[in-house]
Amino acid sequence: MNIISLNSGSKGNSTLVTTYKHNILIDIGYSMKRINQDLLIASGIDLEDISIIFISHQHTDHISAFKTIYNKYQHIIFFTNESVEKAIEEKWGIQDNERVRTLYTESDGNNLTLTPFELNHDVECYGLMVYDKYSKETYVHIADNGKLYDKQLIELIYNKEYYSIESNHDRTLQIQDTKRHEGLKRRVLGFYGHTSNVDAIELAFKLVGDNTKGIIFNHLSEECNNQELAQNIHNNMIAIWGHKTLFKNIRIRYALQSNIVEL
Repeated sequence: MNIISLNSGSKGNSTLVTTYKHNILIDIGYSMKRINQDLLIASGIDLEDISIIFISHQHTDHISAFKTIYNKYQHIIFFTNESVEKAIEEKWGIQDNERVRTLYTESDGNNLTLTPFELNHDVECYGLMVYDKYSKETYVHIADNGKLYDKQLIELIYNKEYYSIESNHDRTLQIQDTKRHEGLKRRVLGFYGHTSNVDAIELAFKLVGDNTKGIIFNHLSEECNNQELAQNIHNNMIAIWGHKTLFKNIRIRYALQSNIVEL
């Protein structure tokens, strides 16, 4: 299994997951042309080689290329949720249950298992667990998310090989930002907003185990975060709570806007 973040941030998100038989994209939040370019640079493939696209939620930075890709690449199957299907119908007039499918529960077949799980965001939003039966490896993608405390969900996605976890902002920078209005700050900081650096690493503490090989921290804010800041906070939290041994052999990467990052 191979995981590559093609782009991650408020201007567009897309992640490539390569398994034994499938090339999967999670989210398509910027132009089809640039997604194709990034795919070629990152892995030598393009959208002709993608078999499945999963759309986590309806915000533009996760769905904007849907219509162009849907119209041009007739072989691609889209998995998503009811809110996204409704948004697609209302915005683009597309109703096609054969190619746009709501992923309610686990989908199993052709050496692949896809399991959606609900996240806490201000619109209906889902993460995705991808299990490759050939490599016997699992990838867990956690998109935009405020807080994640559900014990059953934690148990479901615990101790997998690979994770992508949102680490959107530094709380102090978010609070002190003079350019953002209070409504936006409340949205980001709230239970249905985005994950802070501290919350992201605390979530990682609950998830990683002996099987875990790598983590991508995604969706870093360009205004209220940066890689150095997030990395320092994560490393300090790992030291404070005595998790250096647990994280010693785990690869950690940071996914940024317009930056291809391979796990």
